[in-house]
Amino acid sequence: GMRIEEICSMKLGDVTADRFKIIDAKTKAGIREVPIHTKLKPLIKRLTSKSKDGLLISGLSDDKYGDRSSAIGKRFGHLKKSLGYTTRSHVFHSFRHTFSTALLRADVSSVVTDFLLGHKSGNLAIDTYSDGVSFKQKKDAVAKIKYPAGVAKHLK
Repeated sequence: GMRIEEICSMKLGDVTADRFKIIDAKTKAGIREVPIHTKLKPLIKRLTSKSKDGLLISGLSDDKYGDRSSAIGKRFGHLKKSLGYTTRSHVFHSFRHTFSTALLRADVSSVVTDFLLGHKSGNLAIDTYSDGVSFKQKKDAVAKIKYPAGVAKHLK
């Protein structure tokens, strides 16, 4: 559920065994903690152990705007093209759509989904007066997402 630049600029100090701490985001609502799905833990462990620059995705260069995600976006574009996806409807941001859809289909409340994605809930009382959903609520929601058979082997 993270934005591409949030992932690409993630420092190792902002990754723990069970969560990503997003401290620099597109909006104030984007400052959040996102649980790491159990199926992603081997991948995250591998990335953190191989980092040479203190960043989760090591070795990326900043573009002229200071963003680190351009290279990943281009590599993703080449990968999807090589797999036969030629439309513009399949973009890196599609992972956020898939994540949101998976939460919806797992009967996760829209408020919890908003907090996971880094959006305001649209509810004045929640957005103004609430401390938000608990980490446990977010962790339980993420745990409801089931990856198709075979996907996990690609995450190791």
